[in-house]
Amino acid sequence: MDAYNVPVGPAAARGPRYRFRDPNGPALIAQSLIATSALTDVYVIATGGKDSPWLSEDMVPFPAVLQVACWISFLVWFHRVRCNAEVLAPGSHKYSPNMT
Repeated sequence: MDAYNVPVGPAAARGPRYRFRDPNGPALIAQSLIATSALTDVYVIATGGKDSPWLSEDMVPFPAVLQVACWISFLVWFHRVRCNAEVLAPGSHKYSPNMT
């Protein structure tokens, strides 16, 4: 156990529930998807708005799929950061990590 995984206070009685996990991977993925989504929106606007080839009725619109991927990756990152906050200050938060 390193310094961040030592339980303190009421959490010490029941043992550590969460382990400190590096949030850099999910953060990089979320940031990349958000930037790609922004560039996609700029491209759609530049190529004709509603008449853009990426918004055709024959296929699922690519920007919508990209937006859903952004939401999922953000939620994964946010949950990991919230669990890390529980490791750093166990029992001091109003809501549980599962509320994220």
